[in-house]
Amino acid sequence: MAVNSQDHIFVSLWDSEGAGLYFSEQLRSTDNGRTWIKINTPVRNNDGPVHFAINNPGYIFSWANGGNEILAISFDNGVTWRTIDNGIEYDAGISSFVFSPDGSIYIGTRNSGVYRNADRKSVV
Repeated sequence: MAVNSQDHIFVSLWDSEGAGLYFSEQLRSTDNGRTWIKINTPVRNNDGPVHFAINNPGYIFSWANGGNEILAISFDNGVTWRTIDNGIEYDAGISSFVFSPDGSIYIGTRNSGVYRNADRKSVV
């Protein structure tokens, strides 16, 4: 779950429904959770939830561990998404995002160490 500066809430729902069937949806609420809108990220995961992180300019990052380790970004509050392939290994196992005060982005992984965007723009 993540909340942006406009108090919009982003969540991922995941559940196994037996016999190998899985349910995964990503949702956004713009009214403190009273209503929810399905958002279509390119990130899908049959092994667990999709994760979100939001930095100061309001860019939304979405990723999953397992299934397909796609990293995606939205510049428009989750309406449209694009995938990011900037040197992060396929099986890196993204585990965390940290946004530093100077705008740098650090991406922690289980299998490949820490990635940092040196120019504060290279990840996007």
